[in-house]
Amino acid sequence: MSINSPICSSSPKTNIDQSIELLNSVSKFDLGGRCTRNGQERIIFNGLTSSCQVLGLYFSAHWCPPCKAFTPQLIETYWNLKEEGRQFEIIFVSSDRSESSYQSYLSCMPWLAIPYTYSTIRSSLATLYNIQGIPSLLLLNCKNTPSLELITYEGRYEVSEDPEGDLFPWYPRLVNILSPRHCPKLYQSPALILFIEGEDEDEIEFAETVLVATAEFCNSNLIQDRPLLFFVSTHKSINDQFRSHLRISTSYPYVALVDLPRHRFSQLQNENVINKNVLINFVKSYFSKDTTFQNLTSLSQPDGLDESAVTMEMSEEIFL
Repeated sequence: MSINSPICSSSPKTNIDQSIELLNSVSKFDLGGRCTRNGQERIIFNGLTSSCQVLGLYFSAHWCPPCKAFTPQLIETYWNLKEEGRQFEIIFVSSDRSESSYQSYLSCMPWLAIPYTYSTIRSSLATLYNIQGIPSLLLLNCKNTPSLELITYEGRYEVSEDPEGDLFPWYPRLVNILSPRHCPKLYQSPALILFIEGEDEDEIEFAETVLVATAEFCNSNLIQDRPLLFFVSTHKSINDQFRSHLRISTSYPYVALVDLPRHRFSQLQNENVINKNVLINFVKSYFSKDTTFQNLTSLSQPDGLDESAVTMEMSEEIFL
């Protein structure tokens, strides 16, 4: 089990107020064909949030192949979480092109849905949360009803990577395992990456421990003009590409500060032991601008990090 601490996220009050208003305007939610609720029961938003702690908004459509591939995964995770007694509910927000397609798709679902006739509410929610592609699953914290708190926009990827829900409800974490879905973030922010070979649980726990301590120090003590991301990299294809592009011959484990937006990187040198003090000093040197960088061109190009080579068995997204 990961020791990584979650980061509590927050949502703009305007978005939350608007989403509550939109969902409250649904006079009665439809029931999925596999929903165990009483079909005669009138379910409204206030009643729903009073009985659940985490609410998922699932933007999807019957005509979308990636959605049809992901929905069975989500159903399985949903039932796993319900069997564990988790107070979790999902509302399907359809992008179907006809009511018959909507009804056909809903028939396989065990959760609620915004009725097809509420097209304005469905499109308004998609706009409000900037949903640009489907399938998309965002999670909201309902513990402090009537207020809501955004937990994550990345529910789809969390379900795919953690189908048993061990880390549910998937709050953002200080340190992440570097997977293909995180790679685009490397083009937006610098990152401290600890590379290890294989997926030995003890090594991963060690890597997370020292990186979490470093991340906590940064957040508490350093002024960051750009946020520094923290990753443990275990994925062979990703590791091989970095070793090739950065021309690294050092044995595992090793540490690099990769700054793709500025086309540069720095490898931690001359350290026989990696611990939190070593990493904190390395990061302090970066923020005080004392770090020596090497130029990087290959990975800074849009096609430099070959995502096709590291893509997990995960369907693509359909853009709306």
